[in-house]
Amino acid sequence: MYRKSLTIIIWATLIALPGLAKQVTPAVIDTLAIELQRLTLEKNKSREALETSEAERWQSRYNQSRVREEKEEILRKLEARYTSEASIQGQKQENLIRATNTTQEKKAEWEDAKSKEEGFKIQISQEIDQLSKKLGSDFPYQISLRTQELSNLGNLAEENQKQHLALKGLLDYQLNRLNYTYTQSLITSPAIFSQQELKAKTLRLGTVWMGAVSEENNKAQLLLRSGRLDGNVFVWRDNLSGQAVPELFKAVRQASLGDSTVKLPLDVLQNKSLSSGFIEEDQGGIWSKFINWFKLGGIVMYPLALSALLGFFLCLDRYIVIVRKSINPKSIWTKITPHIESKEYQKASDICVQTKTSMGNLFAAVFIKAQGERKGAEKALRESLMKEVPNLEKRMLMISAIGGAAPLMGLLGTVSGMISLFKVITDVGTNDPRILAAGISEALITTQTGLMIAIPILLIQGYLNDRLDKIQNDMSTESAQLLNVIWPEQNKGQ
Repeated sequence: MYRKSLTIIIWATLIALPGLAKQVTPAVIDTLAIELQRLTLEKNKSREALETSEAERWQSRYNQSRVREEKEEILRKLEARYTSEASIQGQKQENLIRATNTTQEKKAEWEDAKSKEEGFKIQISQEIDQLSKKLGSDFPYQISLRTQELSNLGNLAEENQKQHLALKGLLDYQLNRLNYTYTQSLITSPAIFSQQELKAKTLRLGTVWMGAVSEENNKAQLLLRSGRLDGNVFVWRDNLSGQAVPELFKAVRQASLGDSTVKLPLDVLQNKSLSSGFIEEDQGGIWSKFINWFKLGGIVMYPLALSALLGFFLCLDRYIVIVRKSINPKSIWTKITPHIESKEYQKASDICVQTKTSMGNLFAAVFIKAQGERKGAEKALRESLMKEVPNLEKRMLMISAIGGAAPLMGLLGTVSGMISLFKVITDVGTNDPRILAAGISEALITTQTGLMIAIPILLIQGYLNDRLDKIQNDMSTESAQLLNVIWPEQNKGQ
């Protein structure tokens, strides 16, 4: 604005200058000079103000630029810090995920190892249990020591982190058992002879033969197979034949002297029968033979014996009841006929009651109603029949059930014997025919016993049923005849 005004004044002055030149006076010139000086001062002030304003504007822009740069620097630092923190956080997150995965893998490995350890523990325990069960059928050498050793191994297998010790002990046990098969020994120790403990010398040949002699009372015994399936596969037998005893003493004496060759009373496979081998015939009585026969049948013989006792007791009970409740119709008619003719029905009733028989009770029921109509007597007769018949037939169904169940229990013993037989065959093989014979014998004994119980019970039941039918027929026939005798008019009308 200032520059524009100054320019206009200058141009106006230049235009008017020629015309004014004549009029210009020094005073005018001074005035113009003062005015020019004033305008110059204003121009300078305006320029200074403009320069100051421009400087301030540039300073402001500079300050704003510097502030912006500072903020941008702070922002860059913050972004860099954020990026660094985000990177650190991401790395931590990755480390956490990696650690979590590692933890889960280690946990899975630990659970798998624990499961394998439990399975290993179970396998060892099962193997120890099987060996313990087989001790009963194994060669009975150092049985107490081996039993205690297996018990200790079982306890060791149950403890944590000791399965390897149990496995090592189990291997040592098996190696020791194998060692018994190709070694022989002669030891002096207490032994049981016929339930008497004596000092004896025991000679063993592997797991095939073992014999013991006692010089205190000149007794000898051999360890032989029993052929039994109840766990006692080997038994000590002291009822030796006359030839076996001196041979056994001689063998033990030679072994004591250190002879390299000893003759043993030995049947390696023990296939001979007891009577033709080293054992004398059992000379026990009938009761002893019965007990041995009963034991051969196995556990099923006990319920068979119980059913036999119960069945024969019930048969005896029913027989006594039937005998007491039955009566010859002629004998009772002979006693009551005079009183019927004289219509002394009370006395006839007393006579019938005194007989304490089923027919007597029926006649007494009729005589009580004899003074009335026949229908009342028939009703009383039916009620008395409903009481007497169930009393006579009571427990007959139980007898029939026992007679039918006994063969089934015998069949159960047959199946049990065959199962035991196959189990023993699996364990020890079929080298000894007596083992097969024992299993078949057990099966046949139970079947035989079941039939021995069932046949007589069923025959007795048939006899009792026949007697019951006869009593019931007599009761029906004679009671109808009594009604006809007391009410003959009604009988004629019918």
